[in-house]
Amino acid sequence: MTAQDAYRELLTGHVGPGLRAEGLTGSGSVWTLPSDTHWVTVGFHASQTSTADRVTFTADLRVLSKALWAAEDVPAGRCPARPAATADYGLGWFERVGALLPGSSGDHWWSVTPDDEPAPLAADVLAALRDHALPAARRVLEEERAHRPPCSRNVGGRNWYRPCEAPADVAFAGQGRRVFRCSGHADEPSTEHDGTVLGRWPDLV
Repeated sequence: MTAQDAYRELLTGHVGPGLRAEGLTGSGSVWTLPSDTHWVTVGFHASQTSTADRVTFTADLRVLSKALWAAEDVPAGRCPARPAATADYGLGWFERVGALLPGSSGDHWWSVTPDDEPAPLAADVLAALRDHALPAARRVLEEERAHRPPCSRNVGGRNWYRPCEAPADVAFAGQGRRVFRCSGHADEPSTEHDGTVLGRWPDLV
């Protein structure tokens, strides 16, 4: 067994079940807290200095409005369907796990070797996420959802995006997300949603 094998086993067999217990879905190095308004992700990544004998790794957390991410995909095809869990696009809230741990210098890495017992290491990783990082991400999500979302109707053009930004009055069912529209754009047909109304102000989310 190499350190890469031990790393994969650590995430799959030991960290993964703990993240599922916290309500996340996913596998391996990419995990998501289900939300129809935001991408809330946990992404693990190994250091480029990792070797067959030792893998050093950390985790990134993201809270990003799905409407904002969809706006980045104008013209269509510029962006993947979902943001990569460990890529910082300069959008929304994105933090390294170390920045969320008390007493940390802002970065925190774990290491695993083929000889390490995975259970104690997994417990340490899960404690950092469960006790500090995930609560921080959930607070950001709650704060963003507490504000009245703007209408995301593109009033720019096919090759550039400018949102309407009027206060939203209606939430429609889009592909894996809520699509918000003001009263002025609510009756327009759209490829972003199927017309199913999920809520009206003040019950948009």
